[in-house]
Amino acid sequence: MAFFQAVETIDQAANILVMDLNQVPSQDAAVLARARELVERGVHELYASASRVDLAGPESVSLAARRVQSAVIGLRMLLDAVRLGVAPNYDAQCDEGLRRIEQAKDDFGAAARSVLEEPL
Repeated sequence: MAFFQAVETIDQAANILVMDLNQVPSQDAAVLARARELVERGVHELYASASRVDLAGPESVSLAARRVQSAVIGLRMLLDAVRLGVAPNYDAQCDEGLRRIEQAKDDFGAAARSVLEEPL
């Protein structure tokens, strides 16, 4: 559950990126800073909970958790590039980063459910 809670922080950042950037263009720097802060917190929360996922296993769930973590780190790197002014085609890259995170989350959920649904 800690892993899913960590993902909620990433969802908050995604909401900011999707909603606020489209509505408040004059405040993009502040919006990006807030999204970056949430993503950074999410990365740390995912890292902390990933070790518990690794211990609980099985490997399929652990690998799915690592893919979520990797996708989130990719979004953090994009936000850093934007902050430095070296992220051409930001909208498309952001959309792709958020899509990767959503796919990784879905895969993690499916892996976790498959463990729960296994007969004892």
